[in-house]
Amino acid sequence: MYSAKSRKPTTPFEILYLGYDCPQFANNHLIHGALGNALYRKGPVLLSAELIEDIRNSRCRDTQDLLCVLLGSWGRLGLAKHCNDVFEQISYLGLTPSTRLYNAVIDALVKSNLLDLAYLKFQQMEVDACVPDRFTYNILIHGVCKTGVVDEALRLVKQMEGLRYSPNVFTYTILIDGHCNAKRVDEALEILDRIKERNVRPNDATYNGVFRSVPAHKAFKLLSRWVDMEPNLPKVAYDTILCCLCNNSLRRDAAVFFKKAAEQGYIPDSSTFNIAITCFIKGLDLDDTCEIFDYFTEQGMKVDFNVNLALVEALYKSGREGEGNKYLSRVLQEGLVINVFSYNMVIDCLCKVKMMDRASETFRKMCERENLPNLVTFNTLIAGLCKVGNVVKAESCC
Repeated sequence: MYSAKSRKPTTPFEILYLGYDCPQFANNHLIHGALGNALYRKGPVLLSAELIEDIRNSRCRDTQDLLCVLLGSWGRLGLAKHCNDVFEQISYLGLTPSTRLYNAVIDALVKSNLLDLAYLKFQQMEVDACVPDRFTYNILIHGVCKTGVVDEALRLVKQMEGLRYSPNVFTYTILIDGHCNAKRVDEALEILDRIKERNVRPNDATYNGVFRSVPAHKAFKLLSRWVDMEPNLPKVAYDTILCCLCNNSLRRDAAVFFKKAAEQGYIPDSSTFNIAITCFIKGLDLDDTCEIFDYFTEQGMKVDFNVNLALVEALYKSGREGEGNKYLSRVLQEGLVINVFSYNMVIDCLCKVKMMDRASETFRKMCERENLPNLVTFNTLIAGLCKVGNVVKAESCC
């Protein structure tokens, strides 16, 4: 047994032992995932006679959990034969076949792209008196969708429903991805409608699946219509649709959707809002951008310093100096300019739009507030002054 008392653990498998000594770790799926990732990154920890003896002598409270984690890591590493061999000899670990162990080995085989062997294990479940559950079917549906055999996926869904396991959001998301990858887009959109009919709430992966394979304009029209019909969509749905529109540079559609979502009480998180405003600055009408910006900042939205400056720069470049000054003053009043790095960014912004008097004024305030300028500060000012032809003043900065 590897224990903390004997020595500090140095391998993922030793850490695995330690984790399973503690009940709250053994029952924590996040810990299972972290250990599985560690085993995958560090390379295979193969089951040997020595390790089996260690497991028998250990205080591991649930050898089944431990084996499931190992099977998952082997599957990701493509060690399908080892998975199968170990599963055939689980009696040496004092285990008997269970639905959970079958799910782990079927998942490992699917990850190793051995779908035929995964189906063989699926058929063996009945022999061992193990009943497939929703996890079993979702794993197999994912496997056949990866290979593009979506008709078989639909057959599995019907079989699953026959056992009174209703498809969940993961089932539908897998099906949508599979149909989109098989270029059967219209059927994927029908599945999206079916989700709503069955009162299943999609997640961000569901929406991403649509945008990944469906032409962006078509996906937007479908999802926008869906939002009209279902005003109580979860926040993640709005976030995902908005980010997908921005990533596809559909600025006008994103702005229309943003306003519609806001009317339904949607408030994005800061990261989503920053992505959207950055997208709008690059091509949307500045009046619309400022309107959206003002509405959400009045609701208490915190905007990234870089995004604020990007909007200020866009306003200055379009000749709207008064509005640019207003937003820059707001940045200064909110205390966002607090160190040499933020001052350098403001000076750089002003130099880019050739507002050298304002840049010099910002430089003076920077010094007055005991933020000592650095080489970047002087280089930025010198470059800006040279661009406007004021070489004499640039030399005085040296």
